Amino acid sequence: MDQEEKSHGKRWSPAYQIQDEEVLALLEKQNPGQIHFLEQGWAYSNSGYVVLGLIVAKASGVSYPEFLKRRIFDPLHMQNTLAYQRGSKEIPLRGLWPQP
Repeated sequence: MDQEEKSHGKRWSPAYQIQDEEVLALLEKQNPGQIHFLEQGWAYSNSGYVVLGLIVAKASGVSYPEFLKRRIFDPLHMQNTLAYQRGSKEIPLRGLWPQP
């Protein structure tokens, strides 16, 4: 995302978050994955979670948020937990909490 915004200007913000399709388009531009060993360090990336969510959705036949609701949140009685998706079950004051 950083490289894309450096090249083409700011595209994403709290008001417009990157969508799964955009993540996949960015991943398609990347060099093939490399093996990283613990001794070489690590780098956090949300793109793996996007791919995981798409795989779960395809394998289960329901969206990733619906899968989480049915298989994890509901059985554990987690009524106030959800996988956030813009435009679906908006969370009042989301993103307005004081930052540390």
